[in-house]
Amino acid sequence: RSFRKSHATAKAKSLAPSSTVRCGPAERAMSTPSDTQLPVKELDGSINFCCWLAFFPFTFGTIPYSTKLLLEHEEIVKTDQNLCGKTVSRRPYGELGSVDKGNFCCFVAATSALGEISPGCGCDNSRVDEIVTELKARMRGRGDTAQIQRAEEQLKRLDDLETKIDLIMDHLEIPKPDKMDR
Repeated sequence: RSFRKSHATAKAKSLAPSSTVRCGPAERAMSTPSDTQLPVKELDGSINFCCWLAFFPFTFGTIPYSTKLLLEHEEIVKTDQNLCGKTVSRRPYGELGSVDKGNFCCFVAATSALGEISPGCGCDNSRVDEIVTELKARMRGRGDTAQIQRAEEQLKRLDDLETKIDLIMDHLEIPKPDKMDR
């Protein structure tokens, strides 16, 4: 029996087309650009306290005085604190939509589905650029596009496995079923 199995696998390998992608443990362990994990990072998007205090009479303290962004491997956590309380929102990178840098006169802000984040007194270009570049990098690695690429890779592997099974069935002269029962 063991001779038959080893002979069948050797024959199936010899019959396999040369373009077949091998899906062994070594190949699965190889990292692709979409599989690399960026480190967890915390960014401060808080408004300057003096600016917050100056706008307090107009906003009644509803503008958050503290905004923290925790960039995790799969999602972003935004924590806003204002006089009324604390708001925590989590979103996967694929749901951020478009992440852009917006400006109005000399004021700049990072805009996304999380809302506008305008650190400092609203003129801190370097922190806004850092927030935008970090979010865009993580969206490329973990957003919808990356998920589609990983799904396509899995479909290719599945097609390769089906080809291998067909070759083994042909070699062992097992008739192919007309219809797959589920």
